[in-house]
Order: sequence, then C-alpha cells, then structure tokens
Amino acid sequence: MLQAVDPFPETLVYKAGGSSLAKRIFSDQVVLPTRSRRAHVSLFPTYPPGYMQASGGTVFIVHDLTWWKYPEMASAAGRYYYRPLANMWAHRATRLVTVSEAMAIEMRDYFNREVDVVSNVVAPVPFRSAAKRKVKPYFLAVGSVEPRKNLSGLWRAFQRSSLQRDFDLVLVGRQAWGTVPDGIRFTGPVSDEVLTALYQGAQAFFAASFYEGFGLPVGEATALGTPVYCSDIPAFREATSGLAQQYFDPTSIEAMSHAFTTAASASDRPLPHNPFTVERMRSQLAVVLKNAF
Repeated sequence: MLQAVDPFPETLVYKAGGSSLAKRIFSDQVVLPTRSRRAHVSLFPTYPPGYMQASGGTVFIVHDLTWWKYPEMASAAGRYYYRPLANMWAHRATRLVTVSEAMAIEMRDYFNREVDVVSNVVAPVPFRSAAKRKVKPYFLAVGSVEPRKNLSGLWRAFQRSSLQRDFDLVLVGRQAWGTVPDGIRFTGPVSDEVLTALYQGAQAFFAASFYEGFGLPVGEATALGTPVYCSDIPAFREATSGLAQQYFDPTSIEAMSHAFTTAASASDRPLPHNPFTVERMRSQLAVVLKNAF
C-alpha cells in the first residue's frame, strides 16, 4: 500500500498505536485526528477513522462486510467498537474503497453508494532453492485462525479422505479468535521466504472460507503455480482468475473430502499467474486519491 502512494510526494504515514484495545481507541479518537488536521486527504487502509476525524478528504478501505453480514464470525472488538465507526464512515467518507470487484458489487448494493476498487498486491517473495529435506507430503492452508476460515470443516474433510497416513495438513497464520483443530500442523506466523517455500513444496493449497473480500493466500498460491482447491465464492474466483483446480461448496464435508482425494493423486502443476501487481494497485489508488481532494 505504501508503494502505491509514490505519485504523492508529500505523504505522511502514521501507524495506529497500541496492542491493547484501550491504546487503539486513544490512537483512533485522539492521536490520528490531531495528526491529520492539516492533511488534504487521509487514507485509512484497514480500520475506520475515529469519530472526530479532522476535515479534509477521507478515503476508507473496507475489505469485506463481515462486521455487517456475519457479526457472529467477527471479534468482540469488531462487533462492538469497529463496526459502528465503519458504518458511519462507509457513508461519510469522501471515497469508499474495497479490494476486489466482487466485493465492490456487494458493497454498492449494501451501502447504496459508489465504491472504488484498489486491488490487493500479490507479491510472493522469491525463494532460492536449498538442499531438499525429506518431509512428509502435505496440503497447505494459510490464514488467520477465525471462524469464517472454516478450519474445522476443512479438518473434518481431510479426516474423511483417509489421507492422514500419507499427507499432513499444514496451517500457517496468526492465532486470532478461533480454534485450531487438533491434528492440523499449525506453524503460526512464518517469514515470507519460508511461506514461499511452503507454497512451492505443497501438494496443493486449500482454502475453505465461508466468506472473503479477496483471498490473498489464494492469489499467492496461484501466482506461484501451486494447485489451488478452494471455496466457490466470488472473491476466490477473482483472486484465482478462475484458474483453481477445483471450486467446492465449503458447507459440504463430502465435497471438500473429494477435493483432497483429487489433489492427492494429481501430478501436474499449473503455470504461475498473477495480474495483481504493484503497478496495478498504484494506478488505481492514484485515481482514488486525486478524486478525494
């Protein structure tokens, strides 16, 4: 995102402070409004502005509508603190932005206003091949541990496939407000270099989310030529450019189990494909910022 504001040389970047919710609230409601007082345009790429955001253009990026449509899958902070702010700024912001065409269609209908698209950047870190270690073949999943990722369903489908003796199911990501099913090999966060190696070494990549605004890991796997098996949702079809090996119903354990069985016996790997470049994001964001003045 920071690379995309290059056309605007007088750009100041402020990081929301504090790991605790109390510190975050102070940053949102006091620090950021004060620091942005002289700004012509303020860009909020993840979380909404505070109630007292200073005058000037405001660009608010909403990644998905989980807080509105699936609050039971959101964190308590998301439901009770961020959603009221986000709802206010979804209507008040000079420009409302999202990260995929699929989400823009959904948001235009939900908020009844114009929504711009600034695509995510899919930029896996190049990996230099090292001496290969003999490891058990594995399927890979990447994402934060939260209910909408459907990790429990993915694990049940993997169990039903009866492939545990020959394959592991590896999960990379941060521990959020969900639970990692017993049996999944959970690595926690890893470096970009290690993540790229895990993508390239996987038999296949799996994503069983019920709902997403884009699906960055799905895009990364596609960009690296890793076979992708994922939920049949609009965001994933866009993130993969329609090139996944298989799209399945994430509510069907049987369908996901069949996908594991298919992936286990597949030998061909697709060609890498990635239209989500920094240049694309930069040109889209430049137009949005200029229109926010």
